[in-house]
Amino acid sequence: MVGTKEISVADEDNTTFSLICEFINNSAFKVVNSSNFYSELNESIKKRPPDIILLSATLDERKKDKYSP
Repeated sequence: MVGTKEISVADEDNTTFSLICEFINNSAFKVVNSSNFYSELNESIKKRPPDIILLSATLDERKKDKYSP
């Protein structure tokens, strides 16, 4: 299932970031746009490829998931 959806991701300080994602399946997505996600977590993101992020939740279960580097 491929689709585009906006989700929120919270970091360790519960700061929430909006991401526009293109879902590849129920557990992986590609970030296509974000609001301050890259600037705030720039150093963490440089250490690993940001284009595929695995989620523990499925597409329809939750919009909010904990970001863990």
